[in-house]
Amino acid sequence: MKEYPMSVLFYVVLFIATCSFGLLTKGNRN
Repeated sequence: MKEYPMSVLFYVVLFIATCSFGLLTKGNRN
């Protein structure tokens, strides 16, 4: 199994959260 540093996992979660938040914001504005 591959071991990923916590920092990498944090950035992946942050990236997904940012994308989701952006989609929600676009939906609300449109």
